[in-house]
Amino acid sequence: MSDQEIFCHLVQIAIGTRDISEFKAVNPEQWMAVFRMAKKQGLLAVTYGTIEKLPSALQPPLQVKFSWIRCMELIVKQNEKISALCREVDAILPKVGVRTCVLKGQGMATYYPVPQYRNSGDIDLWVRLEDATDDLDADVKKIVEKAKNLNRGEIEDLSYHHVEWKVDGVEVELHYRPGRYFSKKTDNKYQKWAAKEFENRKLSDAGFHIPSAKFCLVQLIEHMMRHIVYAEGLGMRQMCDYAVLLLNTTKQERDEALEVILKLGMKNLTQGVMWVMKTAFAIPDDQLLINPVQKYGDILLDLVWTGGNLGMNADKTGNERAEFKALSVFGKLKALFAVRKEKYMLAPSETRAQFVDLLKVIFNNRRNKDKN
Repeated sequence: MSDQEIFCHLVQIAIGTRDISEFKAVNPEQWMAVFRMAKKQGLLAVTYGTIEKLPSALQPPLQVKFSWIRCMELIVKQNEKISALCREVDAILPKVGVRTCVLKGQGMATYYPVPQYRNSGDIDLWVRLEDATDDLDADVKKIVEKAKNLNRGEIEDLSYHHVEWKVDGVEVELHYRPGRYFSKKTDNKYQKWAAKEFENRKLSDAGFHIPSAKFCLVQLIEHMMRHIVYAEGLGMRQMCDYAVLLLNTTKQERDEALEVILKLGMKNLTQGVMWVMKTAFAIPDDQLLINPVQKYGDILLDLVWTGGNLGMNADKTGNERAEFKALSVFGKLKALFAVRKEKYMLAPSETRAQFVDLLKVIFNNRRNKDKN
């Protein structure tokens, strides 16, 4: 088997879509390659969940296994810290009239067979006022003020959908909007639907609130779309989140989520994601949202294997992620043309909307320069 196939088998066994009896012997060189791959993809602890169950004859060499264990222990320790902070902010904000639930990362960890084995990152906290009004911008000002008054961290970088809140050295993103679409028409649909879905949040076994599984099925697709359109990359950790989520949803939840996804124009991307679910994670056909399409899935797999976890290693423009963000607006536009065809196939309306936005910025910048 190839290194990628071995890696996928480890993940499949960990999430329960493949039996451990199907795992075959791996040579020492491949074990080291798979270890590096798991590290690159942010799935070291998840794959270790399989390794700890393997019979002694199939275990990796001791040196590789000890490296895996050391990494796993660090991941578990960091997870405990992040989960504790999730419980804290989920408890203190309601006391000042702000309801919360944890998006993505730590929220998704609650669906894993061993939650503490999922690599943690920052905290994405979806927030709404207890006495929310129809004026979201006014509500946001109140939310930010209430968070500041807690004297629990620094508030900075207010953007369209979230504000940065640093607590104990951890970035907590307060999302007053759970995400965004470039198309204003699509974004309006999404925000209205999301506002209603906030009411379906639930208290998880981890001790903090999370959104409904149906909402997560939609929101993770939106999150993938933004990473693709922004050329920020995707990795197997993000795909694994979706696989685990699919395994923990009902047919009704999947059908209702698909209906929303189609209304938001995300059919092609979702069909590509389903191809990854089927081929890389062995998700059964009856648990997929929609029929998978290989040509879209192959684009995603190329992004995943090239970029690693959230595209931290590389992105499809050929720039390092930080370098891409540092480009001028015109530079970004030029770089994005290099991947326009692939991105357009996955998210047509959003790719068009992003190009229009960038062109408007370029036009306005030049007009202001001419005036000066």
